[in-house]
Amino acid sequence: MALPLMRLWSLWGLRVLLVFACLGTAISHTAATEPTPVAPIPPASDLVVCLELRRLLNSPLGRSHFKPVLEQAQGADHRLVDVLNRLEIDLRRDIDRLVWAVSSTQPDRGWIVLQGRFEPENIQDRARQWAAQQPDAIRQRSLGEDIYYETVGSPPIFLQVIDEQTLVLSSHREWVKERVTWGRPNLKLIRGLERTTQGDGGWLVALPAALAVVPTADESQRQSLERIDSVVGQLRVDSTLRCEIRLDTADPNVATGEVQPAIRQSFDVVKRWRDRLAQEWPTLLPLLDWLATFRVTTRGPQVVLSSELSARRVADLLRPWRKNDDQ
Repeated sequence: MALPLMRLWSLWGLRVLLVFACLGTAISHTAATEPTPVAPIPPASDLVVCLELRRLLNSPLGRSHFKPVLEQAQGADHRLVDVLNRLEIDLRRDIDRLVWAVSSTQPDRGWIVLQGRFEPENIQDRARQWAAQQPDAIRQRSLGEDIYYETVGSPPIFLQVIDEQTLVLSSHREWVKERVTWGRPNLKLIRGLERTTQGDGGWLVALPAALAVVPTADESQRQSLERIDSVVGQLRVDSTLRCEIRLDTADPNVATGEVQPAIRQSFDVVKRWRDRLAQEWPTLLPLLDWLATFRVTTRGPQVVLSSELSARRVADLLRPWRKNDDQ
């Protein structure tokens, strides 16, 4: 079950997530501040992940461990990184925040919002020059008076500069065209977003439909996972890396008697598939080994997945992502 489900998301969701996982798997722990507005996301989304890249790089672990990974990822052989490099968008200099959204019903479609400091006219000029030099690689498109660009590939990447703070990347033309007429996302997703953006450095929110990617051993385990109402996760980093993911259920009995055993079984499935998954997607290895460090407990109607890693353990996990690392 694990490999078919991973292949289902590999067209866009997995590949993009892995690229940005290479850019940094944690965000910083900061004092509570006013919530940053969440970027517009497609209403069909059932998984949203935010990475506070600027806070990550300014954290102690970020400076010592994540910054070298980011510097190597800037030169990674990946179409998405290549697009940003050709437009002279520097991940270390220009981007503060990344919001990634995907729909389990449309796994080949993805939506990324980069928030930071951009110069729209310069980016447009570079895109036009690229299109003039390589018309088979990138094409200029129009949306009324707005301009966006399509980079050719599988899947294509559609890019639009919204303003000086916002740049959008999408895997599907319709998601760019329909952006101005989008309705609101699922109410449960909105409530999850409201619970995670109060000054936290980064987060994820998922609806039950997104859990289809969780590997299961049998139908009984799948039915237990369907008792989860929503998923909210938070990551923090200072001198250690901490992650907590809360799975909400209807009552404590469901959490303890059904969901907690199902999650533990899913972890066991991933551990059994570790070597084969890592063979097919080598970049997954640090994430799979990180997953093995999580504890699964209950807190009332919630099942809580938690992990805390020391700086040394973080360095060990990141080693496959650091080339020529003799440390």
